[in-house]
Amino acid sequence: MLGKFVGGAAGREVFSGLFDGAAPQPRREPETAGETGDGVWAVVALAEDGSARVEQVFAAEIDALRANQHNTDATRKVRFLPYGIAVSALDD
Repeated sequence: MLGKFVGGAAGREVFSGLFDGAAPQPRREPETAGETGDGVWAVVALAEDGSARVEQVFAAEIDALRANQHNTDATRKVRFLPYGIAVSALDD
C-alpha cells in the first residue's frame, strides 16, 4: 500500500534513504566498563605523595555528591570508578 501511495520506484528510493542512517553502526572497539556504567561512585582522597585512597563508595552519583557536599578539602573528590580499574589510575 505504501508503494502505491508513494508512486513506484522513485518513492521507494526516498524512503530507503530515510532509514539508512537509522541502523546502528557496529562498534570497532569493545565497550569499557565506564561506557556501560558498570562501576561505583567513590569519594577519593589524594595523598601528598600522589597516591589515591578511596574513603567511601556509593552506588549512585547523587549519594556520593551529597556525602561530599560540605567538603572543604581540595584533595578530596568524587570520581566514577569502573569495575576492574585500579585506584592508582585516579592519581592526578
